[in-house]
Amino acid sequence: MENYIPPTIIERVFEIDLGRYYETWSDLDIPKILISKICLNIKNERDREVVIKSRLNGSISKQITAESLKDIDAFEEIETFFKKVKAIIDGIYVEK
Repeated sequence: MENYIPPTIIERVFEIDLGRYYETWSDLDIPKILISKICLNIKNERDREVVIKSRLNGSISKQITAESLKDIDAFEEIETFFKKVKAIIDGIYVEK
């Protein structure tokens, strides 16, 4: 889930630079990268990761827009996913 949050949003919220990760963003473990950059006041790394994931999947994920998903080439993938979910709910999904 965290990989669908554009790095620019994370950079803005936490005031950090993630530019060196842009090219491989979709392949990375984002919370693991952030462990060494944010919430350093939480000494236990596992606890820090839990807090980071909570923020990413909570308030920060709410800042994702269609345009920001297009910027990371994820819009069509997400749109397809939601269309499949809707078709399943509507009882009209046929697996290909």
